[in-house]
Amino acid sequence: MQIARHLFASVFISAMIAALLSLLPALERPDRHDTDVTAFHPFKERVVTEETLVDFLSNFRETDEIRTVDLEGEVLSIRVDFKDSATDRQVYDKVLSLIRHSLVHTENVSTVRLRVHVAAGEDWMVEARREDLKQDPQMKNAKELPSQKYMERMFQVKPVGFGP
Repeated sequence: MQIARHLFASVFISAMIAALLSLLPALERPDRHDTDVTAFHPFKERVVTEETLVDFLSNFRETDEIRTVDLEGEVLSIRVDFKDSATDRQVYDKVLSLIRHSLVHTENVSTVRLRVHVAAGEDWMVEARREDLKQDPQMKNAKELPSQKYMERMFQVKPVGFGP
């Protein structure tokens, strides 16, 4: 009976330690309650090639909007199409997330060109270069600007005409 109690206690304590360890990333960033936090990140290649492009994009959560992707040297070109139901905030949040994923989490992508088609609005594009990140290398947005303002401040955003 004593062995069963010790076994139960050690399993219970181990489970509690694991649960507490999974909370550490959330405790490091208490100001960001609106984003998902992963406790353990799998190791991934940081160099994007034509062969690893699909794997690279599959690590990105919102891939439904991505229509075309091209990697020429260090320039990653992406075309995204958003439905009528997408709000401006959702569009800018997802585009900013794509830029962050492409520039911060890779070593060989120096420029990201995103062409954005919004069914209910004006088409636009953004060109983001790694050298634009001098003020905020990890794109943490410490001033907590809305995604649209952050992109307009950090990168070249301009209207463009192209069809679906």
